[in-house]
Amino acid sequence: MIDREARDVAVTALRDFMEGAISNREYERKYPTSERDPALWAIYSQIWFHYSDISEHTLTGKHQLNVDGQRLLERCLLFLRSDLEYLWPPQKLRLWHGILRLLGLGRIMKRGKTDEATLYDAGVWPFFDTAQRNQTASLAHER
Repeated sequence: MIDREARDVAVTALRDFMEGAISNREYERKYPTSERDPALWAIYSQIWFHYSDISEHTLTGKHQLNVDGQRLLERCLLFLRSDLEYLWPPQKLRLWHGILRLLGLGRIMKRGKTDEATLYDAGVWPFFDTAQRNQTASLAHER
Protein backbone atom coordinates (compact mmCIF):
# COMPACT_ATOMS: atom_id res chain seq x y z
CA MET A 1 0.00 0.00 0.00
CA ILE A 2 1.09 3.55 -0.69
CA ASP A 3 0.94 6.26 1.95
CA ARG A 4 0.87 9.35 -0.28
CA GLU A 5 0.97 11.87 2.58
CA ALA A 6 3.96 10.20 4.22
CA ARG A 7 5.75 9.88 0.88
CA ASP A 8 5.31 13.60 0.24
CA VAL A 9 6.85 14.38 3.64
CA ALA A 10 9.70 11.96 2.87
CA VAL A 11 10.35 13.68 -0.47
CA THR A 12 10.69 17.05 1.23
CA ALA A 13 12.97 15.72 3.98
CA LEU A 14 15.20 13.80 1.58
CA ARG A 15 15.40 16.63 -0.96
CA ASP A 16 16.31 19.14 1.75
CA PHE A 17 18.95 16.76 3.11
CA MET A 18 20.44 16.17 -0.35
CA GLU A 19 20.61 19.91 -1.01
CA GLY A 20 22.38 20.59 2.30
CA ALA A 21 19.44 22.63 3.61
CA ILE A 22 19.04 20.39 6.67
CA SER A 23 21.40 18.24 8.71
CA ASN A 24 21.34 14.48 9.11
CA ARG A 25 19.66 14.88 12.52
CA GLU A 26 16.92 17.11 11.07
CA TYR A 27 16.45 14.64 8.22
CA GLU A 28 16.03 11.77 10.68
CA ARG A 29 13.46 13.76 12.69
CA LYS A 30 11.48 14.81 9.62
CA TYR A 31 11.50 11.53 7.71
CA PRO A 32 8.13 9.82 8.30
CA THR A 33 7.35 6.32 9.40
CA SER A 34 4.39 4.43 8.04
CA GLU A 35 3.48 0.83 8.62
CA ARG A 36 1.25 1.03 5.54
CA ASP A 37 4.02 1.83 3.05
CA PRO A 38 7.06 -0.49 3.13
CA ALA A 39 8.95 1.75 0.69
CA LEU A 40 9.43 4.38 3.39
CA TRP A 41 11.33 2.09 5.76
CA ALA A 42 13.29 0.45 2.94
CA ILE A 43 14.45 3.79 1.55
CA TYR A 44 15.25 5.22 4.97
CA SER A 45 17.33 2.19 5.94
CA GLN A 46 19.28 2.19 2.65
CA ILE A 47 20.03 5.91 2.84
CA TRP A 48 21.35 5.43 6.37
CA PHE A 49 24.37 3.68 4.83
CA HIS A 50 25.26 6.83 2.85
CA TYR A 51 25.86 9.30 5.66
CA SER A 52 27.48 9.38 9.07
CA ASP A 53 25.22 9.37 12.08
CA ILE A 54 28.08 9.85 14.53
CA SER A 55 27.96 13.65 14.35
CA GLU A 56 25.54 16.24 13.02
CA HIS A 57 26.35 17.41 9.49
CA THR A 58 24.90 18.26 6.11
CA LEU A 59 25.70 16.45 2.87
CA THR A 60 28.25 19.08 1.91
CA GLY A 61 32.03 19.31 2.03
CA LYS A 62 33.65 16.15 3.36
CA HIS A 63 30.19 14.59 3.82
CA GLN A 64 29.15 15.17 0.21
CA LEU A 65 27.81 12.09 -1.52
CA ASN A 66 29.80 10.33 -4.19
CA VAL A 67 28.23 9.83 -7.63
CA ASP A 68 26.71 6.45 -6.74
CA GLY A 69 25.21 7.82 -3.53
CA GLN A 70 23.78 10.81 -5.38
CA ARG A 71 22.21 8.56 -8.01
CA LEU A 72 20.67 6.35 -5.34
CA LEU A 73 19.08 9.28 -3.54
CA GLU A 74 17.78 10.70 -6.82
CA ARG A 75 16.17 7.32 -7.64
CA CYS A 76 14.66 7.28 -4.14
CA LEU A 77 13.14 10.73 -4.70
CA LEU A 78 11.73 9.64 -8.05
CA PHE A 79 10.25 6.51 -6.49
CA LEU A 80 8.74 8.40 -3.55
CA ARG A 81 7.06 10.82 -5.97
CA SER A 82 5.49 7.90 -7.84
CA ASP A 83 2.46 5.86 -6.89
CA LEU A 84 4.29 2.58 -7.39
CA GLU A 85 4.04 -0.23 -4.90
CA TYR A 86 7.37 -1.30 -3.37
CA LEU A 87 7.97 -4.78 -4.82
CA TRP A 88 11.30 -5.82 -3.30
CA PRO A 89 11.31 -8.38 -0.50
CA PRO A 90 11.62 -6.97 3.03
CA GLN A 91 15.16 -6.04 3.97
CA LYS A 92 16.79 -7.90 6.79
CA LEU A 93 18.10 -5.65 9.52
CA ARG A 94 21.47 -7.02 10.50
CA LEU A 95 22.93 -5.66 13.72
CA TRP A 96 26.45 -6.58 12.68
CA HIS A 97 26.16 -4.25 9.63
CA GLY A 98 25.77 -1.30 11.97
CA ILE A 99 28.66 -2.46 14.13
CA LEU A 100 30.97 -2.90 11.11
CA ARG A 101 29.94 0.50 9.79
CA LEU A 102 30.59 2.11 13.16
CA LEU A 103 34.06 0.57 13.19
CA GLY A 104 34.75 1.91 9.70
CA LEU A 105 34.59 -1.52 8.09
CA GLY A 106 31.63 -0.87 5.79
CA ARG A 107 33.47 -2.37 2.81
CA ILE A 108 33.01 -5.82 4.38
CA MET A 109 29.23 -5.34 4.18
CA LYS A 110 29.46 -4.60 0.47
CA ARG A 111 31.00 -8.02 -0.17
CA GLY A 112 28.00 -9.73 1.44
CA LYS A 113 25.55 -7.61 -0.49
CA THR A 114 27.02 -8.82 -3.77
CA ASP A 115 25.28 -12.19 -3.39
CA GLU A 116 21.90 -10.55 -2.77
CA ALA A 117 22.42 -8.08 -5.61
CA THR A 118 22.72 -10.87 -8.17
CA LEU A 119 19.08 -11.81 -7.50
CA TYR A 120 17.76 -8.35 -8.33
CA ASP A 121 18.76 -5.33 -10.39
CA ALA A 122 20.22 -3.33 -7.50
CA GLY A 123 21.23 -0.55 -9.90
CA VAL A 124 17.59 0.52 -10.22
CA TRP A 125 16.53 0.05 -6.60
CA PRO A 126 14.01 1.04 -5.16
CA PHE A 127 12.39 0.42 -8.54
CA PHE A 128 11.98 -3.26 -9.23
CA ASP A 129 13.43 -3.23 -12.72
CA THR A 130 14.82 -0.94 -15.41
CA ALA A 131 11.53 -0.72 -17.30
CA GLN A 132 9.69 0.49 -14.19
CA ARG A 133 12.36 3.11 -13.49
CA ASN A 134 12.48 4.33 -17.10
CA GLN A 135 8.71 4.59 -17.36
CA THR A 136 8.52 6.58 -14.10
CA ALA A 137 11.37 8.87 -15.15
CA SER A 138 9.69 9.45 -18.52
CA LEU A 139 6.37 10.36 -16.87
CA ALA A 140 8.11 12.69 -14.41
CA HIS A 141 9.92 14.40 -17.28
CA GLU A 142 6.62 15.05 -19.07
CA ARG A 143 5.15 16.89 -16.06
